[in-house]
Amino acid sequence: ASAHLSPTAFLSAEKEQFPHNHVNAVVMMGREWKLPETIIRHLAKHHTPTDLSESSSDEDRLSAVSYLVGSLRLANDLNVDAGEPVLQEYAERELGLDNAATLRCFNRAAEAYAEMGQLLRDFVPEDLDVTELLSQANTQLANSMEAERNQTEQEQAHLKSALGEYRERAARDPLTGLLNRGALTEAVRDAVQQARRDGETITVQFLDIDNFKRLNDTLSHPAGDEVLMGVAATLRDCVTNAGIVGRYGGEEFLLVVSGLTEREARDLCQLVVTQVRETRFPELELRGPVTCSLGAVWHTPMEQTVAEGLVARADELMYEAKRSGKNRYAFHILGGVNDAVSPEPEPEPGALEACAAFAEVGAQVSETEVVPAEFERIAKHLNRNTPQRFVDVRKQIRKDLIVPCKLTALRGVMLDFVREDAYVRNISTGGIGVLTARSLLRGQPVEVVVLMNGEPRLFVAGVVAFCRHIEGVIHEVGLQLFTHAKHPILSSDPISAIRNLDWVASALRSITNPASVEV
Repeated sequence: ASAHLSPTAFLSAEKEQFPHNHVNAVVMMGREWKLPETIIRHLAKHHTPTDLSESSSDEDRLSAVSYLVGSLRLANDLNVDAGEPVLQEYAERELGLDNAATLRCFNRAAEAYAEMGQLLRDFVPEDLDVTELLSQANTQLANSMEAERNQTEQEQAHLKSALGEYRERAARDPLTGLLNRGALTEAVRDAVQQARRDGETITVQFLDIDNFKRLNDTLSHPAGDEVLMGVAATLRDCVTNAGIVGRYGGEEFLLVVSGLTEREARDLCQLVVTQVRETRFPELELRGPVTCSLGAVWHTPMEQTVAEGLVARADELMYEAKRSGKNRYAFHILGGVNDAVSPEPEPEPGALEACAAFAEVGAQVSETEVVPAEFERIAKHLNRNTPQRFVDVRKQIRKDLIVPCKLTALRGVMLDFVREDAYVRNISTGGIGVLTARSLLRGQPVEVVVLMNGEPRLFVAGVVAFCRHIEGVIHEVGLQLFTHAKHPILSSDPISAIRNLDWVASALRSITNPASVEV
């Protein structure tokens, strides 16, 4: 009965009777015979009409010809069956063939089928059961496709495993085996989001090995690598599987733990500082123990918790611990109604007493005059020529902001302050760049008042991270920010600022006692 079916109907009957059909077989045979993939693609479409347009490619036209010939219906004597009006319409519509040209095409296809039939005559018995042959062919085709599917699944499993191993290696710092900067950033974001969903606290610790540059310069970089690996192992032991630990960059590490109480978070800070100090390096000729400075933020559950903000604040606290003498931690509570800095040791004698004479000495105002246009010219030049690779080393992406400001700098030795015009050239979440006509000391407390239309709009305060000469009397000053407000922070009442802001007293101690300044 199948002999009276059209090719399309015959394909439908095959699909109903067998799991595979002659189209699958043709594709499989093409690949076994190693035919070009272009030909195999068109063989697979010999029962699928292709709609052509003026923009159709040659491959599209080849698919249309494949459908025209592949769907041709022949009578038992291999002559063209006249009952193919659909194909004739397709040939005229898509390929532009008239009836005579279509008939010649069909007759040539029938001749080709007859020639192939002659080749197979001596190999195919006359009493062949076509149904049985199709059944056997389907079985072989199914086995072949199953084997190919199994091989493909094995290759996919291998690739998946290899990809997983590659991702794992790519996420790890090659020296310490801890998470690297990129993977650590993602892990911290995920941990913060999970803590927010679960209503848990989160503790972020930013750690820096003290005097690491001096150690590298004195004992060589291999010794420095040994210290980094030893500290990394210590941090893994402190956190175990309860949190995240990674190498943030250089000698800096980041630890994140969820679900700790405030007391537990403080205890973990103390444990980390103590364990790092007690880490031994018997093969290195160290003059003393390796120590670290650690900044920690303990955050109660809040809806608007930003991972980058927690890391930046912990980073700032780490520097606060360094300025307070190193080998210690600075702790801060964020979130909820009790947002407060953890108690720190009282300032050493001398800092407050020295600054008590502030009122008697009074303020010294700079008389240096610099044309605003010079500030703007230099600021634009610096912003335009700063290499982008340094912009996001530690903080969030810098924003260029060329606006006038007032700068107030406290001086611990002379017990006075200087106030002068300056220009802000950029600002980020953790720092600000200022152009000024005065050289400032590293670690010096500074307040900057950002002006808009001559009116104060924002007060920010921090310490000088660096100061470099640009040209003439103009210097560029980089400030590490500690606080901001809509009212004066240092300039209106420096004595209160020293008493209430521990970082101010610590900074003044550092610049009045050169021995305590970090090298």
